[in-house]
Amino acid sequence: MGVLIDQIRAVPGVSIAVYDGGPFLFYIGRLALVVQLAVVRRVKVWTPFLVLLDLLLPFIS
Repeated sequence: MGVLIDQIRAVPGVSIAVYDGGPFLFYIGRLALVVQLAVVRRVKVWTPFLVLLDLLLPFIS
């Protein structure tokens, strides 16, 4: 299995797309979804702010 993972990581762009960009896009998408839900009043207006705070807290030390 280790050999296969090394071959996959050797492909140019896979490391950036899967390991760097993928998780970042997931969190941005989650925030966008909650904002859309707040706009149509399916969740409280302050909920996107809590999700944004949840996204920013790991960067505060």
